Amino acid sequence: MPAATDAQLADLADAVLSLAREIELHLSEDGEVITLTATGRMVLRHLHHRPGSSPTEIGTSLGLKRPNVSEALRQLERVGLIARSHPDGDGRGVVVSITQLAEDNLSRIRQVWARTLAPARNLAADVPALDAQLRQLSAAVTETRTARA
Repeated sequence: MPAATDAQLADLADAVLSLAREIELHLSEDGEVITLTATGRMVLRHLHHRPGSSPTEIGTSLGLKRPNVSEALRQLERVGLIARSHPDGDGRGVVVSITQLAEDNLSRIRQVWARTLAPARNLAADVPALDAQLRQLSAAVTETRTARA
């Protein structure tokens, strides 16, 4: 398979951004989904996949500055979506996990996402393979960013 050109990679980025925007627009279809900022949603998704992360780990993984992480955590805590704890009784360190309310909210969001992407069933695409490729690409891009930091 030939290497992708810069133009093809830029077109892929454009398509991903357009699809992401469409997905975001559909979230308002479910009036029970708790509305969050984009940063809040990123942090919540991170914690869903990596419970018990510290604020520093969250910031490093997501490429967020400390004040942005702190504000997102305050927002999520105010609406009952996260809980902070001190591991091993150490009063200095804090780890963050999501609550059952957050799990329920993410479940609703995933239902909206599935309805939004239902047209993919009519395409000649292998959705599980596409998912795996996009996850690999995301991991590679993230690895490149964090290696430079």
